[in-house]
Amino acid sequence: MNYSIYRIILINFVILLIFLIILEILTRALIYFYIGNSNAGVQERTTNLIYQPYLMFGPEWRTKISDFNKNKKNQYTVLILGASTAQHIPLDILKNEIEKKLNKKINIFNGAYGGYNSIQQYIFLNMYGLDISPNLIISIDGANDIIFSLRSSSIDSFYLDSTYNQFLSKPVIAPFIWVIQNSQFINSLNRFVKRFNNYDYKNYLAYVDDYIKYKKLTNQILQSYNINHISVLQPHVAFKNKLNENELTFTRYDYREEVVKELYEYLNTSMLKIPLSKKYNYLDSRKIFNNNDAWIFSDDVHFINNDGYKILIDQIVKNIKN
Repeated sequence: MNYSIYRIILINFVILLIFLIILEILTRALIYFYIGNSNAGVQERTTNLIYQPYLMFGPEWRTKISDFNKNKKNQYTVLILGASTAQHIPLDILKNEIEKKLNKKINIFNGAYGGYNSIQQYIFLNMYGLDISPNLIISIDGANDIIFSLRSSSIDSFYLDSTYNQFLSKPVIAPFIWVIQNSQFINSLNRFVKRFNNYDYKNYLAYVDDYIKYKKLTNQILQSYNINHISVLQPHVAFKNKLNENELTFTRYDYREEVVKELYEYLNTSMLKIPLSKKYNYLDSRKIFNNNDAWIFSDDVHFINNDGYKILIDQIVKNIKN
């Protein structure tokens, strides 16, 4: 009798497991057909679980900074801050354009990392960034502070806080959490549920105020070090007035587009009220792709190739003072 019960339980478990595997395969196939990448969004959740002290996650910054300083050939140094868009900026193109503008050879260190927000940028700047003695800092940000606010439970939390908490407090179930983090079926289900959320931008203004606070603190620090800073409000596909046919097919985050646009506007208005120093330039890049119907964005904030970066770099270089 007991043997029959265990056998039934085992058979049902195997059937359930096979069913879930089939769902996962079908979901990944659909995502691949839809956007051409079956792993879209997964890397964001898993890469950011590589722990780094104080910054939560990222590469071995201290080693990278040390290697950079040892191999630095030119006196003028540029530091890049931001998240994934800044992380993948083509440094060869940026370096060439800045050198033409300044008429001198430069060094560039990219301190941006996918998933970073303004707080992590501020920590990185103070822990590591100032060690390279930068003459110019270019930060490209704002999007993560806005988007993460829609995914966090409180202003002092990060959207992966619950995952870190589960890993630390319940290590036995960590493998199951890893499976869930890598499941496109579950991720797609979560996104589907969020489409029914009622997003009121007023509920998220505190997150933007936090962003402004760290911009002010950064300004004070850079003033004391006499460092030039170009702060770029990150481009977003929602502000591109002529979408390419390929950009029109990306509708995954349409449900949050309006609240994102409202928060962007609040952030921009707040930035314009900051009494910035002469060495601190603010660039609102929301409309730099207006009347451009080329395929620029691969999703809401990332570029499909270097064409988008070239336009952004051109705007950045225009704001560099000789």
